[in-house]
Amino acid sequence: MKKKKVLIVGLGLMGASLGLSLGKKYEVWGLSRDKKKLRTAKNTKIIFKGINAFSDIPHDVELICVCVPVSKIVETVSRIDKAVSRRVLVTDVGSTKKSIVDKIKKAKLKKVNFVGSHPMAGGHRSGLSSAQARLYEKSLVFVTRDHGTLKDIKKVSLFWKKAGAARVSVVSSKDHDKIVGDISHLPHVMASLLIESIPSKNIQFGGAGFKDVTRVAQGDAGLWVDIVSSNPFLLSSLKEYRKTLDHFIKLSKGKKWSSVKKLLSSAEKKRKKLNS
Repeated sequence: MKKKKVLIVGLGLMGASLGLSLGKKYEVWGLSRDKKKLRTAKNTKIIFKGINAFSDIPHDVELICVCVPVSKIVETVSRIDKAVSRRVLVTDVGSTKKSIVDKIKKAKLKKVNFVGSHPMAGGHRSGLSSAQARLYEKSLVFVTRDHGTLKDIKKVSLFWKKAGAARVSVVSSKDHDKIVGDISHLPHVMASLLIESIPSKNIQFGGAGFKDVTRVAQGDAGLWVDIVSSNPFLLSSLKEYRKTLDHFIKLSKGKKWSSVKKLLSSAEKKRKKLNS
């Protein structure tokens, strides 16, 4: 039985890892302007075939996944819409969703059926050379429900399960951005500011715990500016964190150590629930 075609636009860490994870289930094509990258991707079996122009998108492609920076997603989807000859289902891997979905609604695309996605997977290393076949294994993937038919949402959800996702959560784009503002974007900003607040001469003494807490601060700064600037709900997350921090400082100044213990105990219990 012939495999269905999927196209991955963008062969960085996310796109290349997706190609590796789907290679046995689909005929994976890749689109990149970099011909050398396409050759490397084909030689390492990340993709079955590479193209470097939107006009070369195969007419029988089952689904297209856009794996480019957040600021480039809408433009890329619009280019796909102009290039394809028939209706095609398109999703993405963008870390924010509402601004993307809203702009795509306004664009009134003629041939693209768009359903937004965000796999909670990745790493601080970037590029095709960092691709991991198991990057999406056991991951949570958000799929947005406010743009696209129920049939298309189910297709995109199945696509991610074939990539290895353990769970697909279908949410509104607004709820998605609120959630990831708390559990993804806030921790990244906190890790970066923590590193920045410590004198360079002391960083060298950081042990395993310090490295764990600050690991995500190694992420590409340009990509993260794209992300934080497109999620207005991050400010609410930061304000809530500041309230908790201010409360901790107040308790410490007043030497109310029993109250500090209660606060830390509450955090301990919440974190242990995450393990289960």
